[in-house]
Amino acid sequence: MIAVATGAMLLVISVARLDAQTSPPARASSEGSGFVAGIKAGVNVARLSHEEQAGSRTGVVAGASIERRLNGPLGLQVEGLYSAKGEESFNTTIAIDYLEIPLLVTLTSAEPGHLRPVFFTGPGVEFKLRTRFGDAPDGIQEGFDQFVLGHEFEWVIGGGLEVPYGGRHLTFEARYTFGLTPVFDADPTDSDREKRNRVFALLAGYRFK
Repeated sequence: MIAVATGAMLLVISVARLDAQTSPPARASSEGSGFVAGIKAGVNVARLSHEEQAGSRTGVVAGASIERRLNGPLGLQVEGLYSAKGEESFNTTIAIDYLEIPLLVTLTSAEPGHLRPVFFTGPGVEFKLRTRFGDAPDGIQEGFDQFVLGHEFEWVIGGGLEVPYGGRHLTFEARYTFGLTPVFDADPTDSDREKRNRVFALLAGYRFK
């Protein structure tokens, strides 16, 4: 999984190089208004809350974003990410992969074209794409998939840097995502009802404008 995540990050860098070589430099004023699209990829380190003896699952996170610059340093960004989550529990990999859609408020320097810090936070919703409970037989896999809820709400907080590159920007960020709603469709008296996704992620990205 680490190799997949590394490959995804290298793909982002390759796209950045290709775009920088084939496109004319963007004007600095172009970031002051309109929409800015980008791609990003990186590594998740995920686990479930209320599971002290479990280990983390390392997986890939990758997708695209689009940001609308608002007044001054503020922006509004929506992302669509494939995000691999879950944990390692008693030598068994619990894999739960999602389509994650965060809606983030961004705070950065209003001055384009320079190295600048970026901070962001906001809510998100994620939709279950795939589940896997170790090497269990198909019957258990089907039951586990039904046990995992189809969607979950979350909150994202993070920060990073935008680095000028060929008239565009490379981005490097760290973020922490914590689930606000249960992962499992468990009875209210069941301890599994308390489990939430907890994810730390490192991502590299490229903004096309």
